[in-house]
Amino acid sequence: MTGMKSFLARVAARLADEGWQVMCKEAEIEATRQVIMSRWLLGSRSVRLRLECCFDEAAKLLHFRQSASEITIGLPPPTLIFSSNRQHGLRLKENRIDRSLPEGGGEMHYGAAGEWLQALCDEVGWKLKQGIR
Repeated sequence: MTGMKSFLARVAARLADEGWQVMCKEAEIEATRQVIMSRWLLGSRSVRLRLECCFDEAAKLLHFRQSASEITIGLPPPTLIFSSNRQHGLRLKENRIDRSLPEGGGEMHYGAAGEWLQALCDEVGWKLKQGIR
């Protein structure tokens, strides 16, 4: 078992280590990460992941939600996108590799944070629940 503050600090540190921009509140974490960025003469494309965690110390419960948003502006050049999806109940995992000409792209591993959060919750004796209270 572990206290909420040390658990929150572990989650925030792991997110920061993985390149997320992390903002901690008293019992919440909000994080964002730009995973795909392509620019070209007539526009751009970006994909951003967003993650929210709410810690309920009394119930030893971590409420978790994540989302991905894509914004494309302009006329895109030829782009290669490789994507795979897997859904099990409410859990969704998507891997995406995006390569654009003349430059840019990136990789998105949607659902990866939920997997390591589940493992961390199991380790410290907390439960993980998808969705915010």
